Amino acid sequence: MGRKAKARSLEVHFEVIELKVRLHQFLSKTGHFSSKREAKDAVWRGEITVNGSIVKDIAYQFNPRTRPVEYNGRRLFLPDSDITFVMNKPSGYLCARINDNERAIGKRSVFDLFEEHVDATVHARLLTVGRLDEATTGLLIVTTSGDLVHRITAPEHHVLKRYWVSAKRPLTEEAEQQLIEGVSIELESEGVISYYLTQPARLERVHERDFILEVSEGKKRQVRRMVAAVGNAVEHLHRLSIANATLDQFDLDEGALVEVKPSEIESWFEQT
Repeated sequence: MGRKAKARSLEVHFEVIELKVRLHQFLSKTGHFSSKREAKDAVWRGEITVNGSIVKDIAYQFNPRTRPVEYNGRRLFLPDSDITFVMNKPSGYLCARINDNERAIGKRSVFDLFEEHVDATVHARLLTVGRLDEATTGLLIVTTSGDLVHRITAPEHHVLKRYWVSAKRPLTEEAEQQLIEGVSIELESEGVISYYLTQPARLERVHERDFILEVSEGKKRQVRRMVAAVGNAVEHLHRLSIANATLDQFDLDEGALVEVKPSEIESWFEQT
């Protein structure tokens, strides 16, 4: 083996070593434990699993990128690592953090559904990728990655989103054509009303009152406002997909969620 080949081999070997960390060091960095002693005690009590197996050796070395760590069944993460979930959002939940006053009047947040699945430090970092209003159901992406939020929601990226729309009245041919070509909708910001012409959309009829609408924008309550602009109203709204991520492929009951891997996320943006 030549010098250059040996050097490359050593570099790869060192990279592998650097990816590994001792279990007690990982636990201390998660921010979940108040002291190193508390983290070690949790290991010795058998409350920590690595890749599904209980580990009682505080010096155990592993790669946290490939081997998930759980504390009493709850996933732990390093502060600088990101995690992304797909959820089948149920009706009656807000895509926002809510305060005690809002809870007192019966409001609920989608973030409540994550409390049993992630550590408090991760829970505090979760963001919804765009928002679905309280009554809307379907595909919702929740992540700690600001980059992913921007990649999907930034207007210049034109990421397609598909919705199943159930209207209150049959959709006329004229209204269908208007939705496809673009309609003027009202937008409100800090009490000021403005008008916005939506970009061309795709529409697929399913029944008289049901159709699938595909848009590349994400204005507040846009689909509901578009349907209202053609003289109809939305009775139920359900998001089917974002980019190449479809709710069907995850087979989630309403209110259920699943973690997705970085490789899966990249597949959402592949050209088809």
